[in-house]
Amino acid sequence: MTRRSRYPQTEYTASGKLIARLTHSLAKINDWTMEQTMSYIGKQTNKSSDMVYRWQQGRSLPKPETIEKLAEIGFTNADLSREWCEELLDATNYTNTANLINKLWGPKELLDI
Repeated sequence: MTRRSRYPQTEYTASGKLIARLTHSLAKINDWTMEQTMSYIGKQTNKSSDMVYRWQQGRSLPKPETIEKLAEIGFTNADLSREWCEELLDATNYTNTANLINKLWGPKELLDI
């Protein structure tokens, strides 16, 4: 007999991993506990720290306006890369990716070959 996990397979695994990277980077940079970090992100997004935890586990997907705030936190407070944000926006099916990334990081410079 196979034992079933308490939690079913998560639907948003990719976004959860990226949000977990955000929380861990933020905790490390600010020398915060995970509780402090989850509370900070919860306050910034007007959600509970429990909801932030569910996003991290991939059990829930943030709404577009919350994804924008998470990207902003990643840029301004967690020193995360443009590539991290692109992956987050892709994993959450955010519709206006280029505008948000260019707003935060500026347009990507293309080199003439």
